[in-house]
Amino acid sequence: MYSVTIKTQAVLPAKTNLRGKILLSIYGEQGSLNDAILGSGRLMHGLFHAGGEDTIELKSSKRLGEIHSIELRLDVAEWQSWLCDMIEIVDSTANWDFLSRTMITKTYKFPINRWLGAHAMDKRNSIRTLINQEPGYAKMPSYIIHILTGTKNISNDSDIPTNVYLQLFCSISNNVYGPILLDKSSNNTQAFRKGQIDEFYINDLSYCGEINKIRLWHDGGKVTSWHCEWIKITNVEKNELYEFSVEKILDEDLEEGSSNLILYSEKKDEISESELATPRSIIS
Repeated sequence: MYSVTIKTQAVLPAKTNLRGKILLSIYGEQGSLNDAILGSGRLMHGLFHAGGEDTIELKSSKRLGEIHSIELRLDVAEWQSWLCDMIEIVDSTANWDFLSRTMITKTYKFPINRWLGAHAMDKRNSIRTLINQEPGYAKMPSYIIHILTGTKNISNDSDIPTNVYLQLFCSISNNVYGPILLDKSSNNTQAFRKGQIDEFYINDLSYCGEINKIRLWHDGGKVTSWHCEWIKITNVEKNELYEFSVEKILDEDLEEGSSNLILYSEKKDEISESELATPRSIIS
């Protein structure tokens, strides 16, 4: 018998029911337990909520021996993600104590500390990891974008019902990159809520030189009003930070309003470790 405790990191909203299933494979010196279901279908309801801790009992027809690794797999709706913090496995029949004539349990800890699914930087739905070793990400983003949504002209906390795009104008050969659809916030389940900072990973863009200006717009037309305070773009490899002050409501109905802006950068040549956005700081 194996008791598996799953800890989910605290990322809002606190209650988001995953649709599908989560599978766990356990590998030991004497055998393996493959694709054990931690939650599936209706059994997923109420499990794996942000900040929660769930314990599942698993049975194996044979002893696995000393456990050395696990594989965790997320099989849910393509738009869903899960931020797993830790997997802890307790083997209730690890050793027999002849003096006390009782079984001695043994605990194995697997720190995960990463997203699985659509929000993951590498878009992976499964990872294999060793005891006391974080699996990390297979691919680091080339750029990280931070956007602060303001509080003006927004009546509630819901995300804006439209698509937001970004285009980069760079110094190398005057290249233009984009449009880039900003649809998956890495640190929030719903992007562009009032007063919220969202982070977006750009994985497939090679170094394009200095970013001279950007174009920001949404496709909601006159029916959508979005207040953006600022945008910050970090080149992870070069440690370059570009800041764009917006402080405008993107709304075509406002006087002199527009849902399409051109913004010029304020480059910071040196970035301290506290200012530099990295995947590690995002997940921790």
